[in-house]
Amino acid sequence: MPSAIDITGHKYGRLTALRPVFVGTARGQQRRWLCKCECGEWVKVSAGKLRFGHTRSCGCLMRETSAQTGRKRATHGDHGTRTYESWMSMRRRCQDPSHKSWKHYGGRGIAVCPEWEKYEQFRDDMGSRPKGKTLDRIDNEKGYAPANCRWATPTEQANNRRNNQDPEFCVNGHRWGDVGFRVARPSGRKGYRVCRECQREAQRKNKGGDK
Repeated sequence: MPSAIDITGHKYGRLTALRPVFVGTARGQQRRWLCKCECGEWVKVSAGKLRFGHTRSCGCLMRETSAQTGRKRATHGDHGTRTYESWMSMRRRCQDPSHKSWKHYGGRGIAVCPEWEKYEQFRDDMGSRPKGKTLDRIDNEKGYAPANCRWATPTEQANNRRNNQDPEFCVNGHRWGDVGFRVARPSGRKGYRVCRECQREAQRKNKGGDK
């Protein structure tokens, strides 16, 4: 059986190996190295874990790293708030082609201003999102920027929809004069215009695909 390697005085990360000791384990007496950490703590570690870099401190290094990571993740402390969720949703609509609403936003050139790539700036410009309101663009042909955004109620947003502002096109870009429209009156609601092309597309999807 090969003799144990002497690592006395060797330094591994924050640990310095001082002398071998034996500790009781489920497998009986096992050889460990008594090490002193830079922080002043003592710890017993196997030579293998030291030499292969599996243990580099008494545990203080991991605690410090975790604390730093936690601070980076929670610098603003707004994760999970209405304001933060609105900021995240805004960026996904404009920057993620797999998002369900991409075609109405990033897909048609709607972008987020560079300043709002940082959440803190968005929050400072818009303030906290009021209950019952969501982020709305005043001019639906322009992107997300301080001068073009507000917190609005669902009713205010409905009155500001693209097909209400531009009577020539429906919300999906179909020209009303080409495809026509009909007035639908769902139970308990006022009538509203429905683009016939959008209606046909919905019917094809319900039947299992385009034909």
